[in-house]
Amino acid sequence: LIASNDAGQYYAPNFGVDLIGEMDLAKGYDIFLEGMDNQTLSVEGLPMPADYTMTVSALQMNNICFIPQECVDVELVFSGLEDRILIVSDDSGAYYVPGFGVNTMGDMCPGKGYKIFLQGMEDLEFQYPAPDGLARVETVESKFWSDYISNSVSIQYDIVKTGISHPIILTELEGVVELGDELVAYANGEVVGATKVIDLDLPVVLSAWGSFTEYGANLPGYKDGDMIELRLWSSSEGKELRLDAELDGSEYGTSPLTVGTAMVYGQEAVPSEFGLSQNYPNPFNPSTAIDFSIAAEGYVSLNVYDITGRIVSTLVEGNLSSGYHHAVWDGIDNNGMAVSAGIYIYSLQTETSSITRKMVFMK
Repeated sequence: LIASNDAGQYYAPNFGVDLIGEMDLAKGYDIFLEGMDNQTLSVEGLPMPADYTMTVSALQMNNICFIPQECVDVELVFSGLEDRILIVSDDSGAYYVPGFGVNTMGDMCPGKGYKIFLQGMEDLEFQYPAPDGLARVETVESKFWSDYISNSVSIQYDIVKTGISHPIILTELEGVVELGDELVAYANGEVVGATKVIDLDLPVVLSAWGSFTEYGANLPGYKDGDMIELRLWSSSEGKELRLDAELDGSEYGTSPLTVGTAMVYGQEAVPSEFGLSQNYPNPFNPSTAIDFSIAAEGYVSLNVYDITGRIVSTLVEGNLSSGYHHAVWDGIDNNGMAVSAGIYIYSLQTETSSITRKMVFMK
C-alpha cells in the first residue's frame, strides 16, 4: 500500500506516487501492506560493506537498516555510545533506552529496520561493529529482559499491534499495585496498550500502539497528539483502578518516548458516582486542595461560600469530563482580596446533584 522513509518521502503505487526513487540500503523503511496476508521480500546481490559509515541525524527519528550478516545484541551494537542514544525501537514495540536501563529489544537482526533518536544536538557518524565474536551470548541481564518480554504480555486486553508505537516508561509505580496487575494505556476511551507488571523494583515498559487510517486502511490506536491516560488493571479486585501519573509529556506521538512515575489508588478508574472529598489540609493556610469525582460528563460548579451563604470564590465552573478532578483555593475571593479567618462552606453542584462540606481558614 505505502512505503515511507524518515525524510517524509513516500512510494504509493496505487496512486502513482514515488517520492523515494532509489532506496538507500543503509536506511530503514516503514511499509504497510494491502490486504490481510504477510509478504516476504527477498533481496539478491552483494551485502553492504561491514565498515559502511551512516549518518544518524540529531533532532529527528531516524530509520536505519541493520548491515551485519548476523544478529547482534543491541547493547553491543551501541557499546560506548550509551550517552548519545535516547532510544532505539523496532516495529514490534521493543525498545533499547540506555538512560533508563531498559532493553526489551535484545538482538538487532538482518532484514529488520530500526528507529533511533539521539541525545543532544549533534549528528552521529556511525559504523556497526565488526560482527566477529559479537554474536549474542546470553548473560544474566539479557536473560532477565528476555523473560521480561515473554512474561509481561497482557492477558486481559486484546491489543492490535499496528507497527506504530509510543513507548511509556514508568521508573516508579507505587500504591495499590501487585505483581501480575497490568498497566493499561487509553486514548479517547480506547485501549491502545497494556503490559503485565512483573517486577516492582524496575521500570515498567509499555508500548502504546498508534492508528493507521490512510489510503483506505483503518487500524485502531492513538492519533498523534491524543492525551495519554493510564490505568491499572487489578488482578485481585478484577477491575481497573485509578492511576495518577507524573509524566514528562502528556500526548502520544509528539516526543520519542514518555517517562514518569505513577501512584495507584484504591478507587475505580472511572468513578461510578458523584463525589466530593474533605479538603486537605484542614484547617489551612495559605491554601488547601479539594478533590472531587464526576461519573458523567456535564456542567459542574465548585464554589466557596461564607457562613451567610454569600459566594466568596468560584473555583470551577463549566463542562468537565467524567473522572477525578482537583482544585486549589488560596484564601482569595473573587475580587482578588484575602478573606478573613473563619469557617467556609464549599459546594460541588451539577444539574441534578449537590454536595456540601465545611472547611476552616486560619490566619
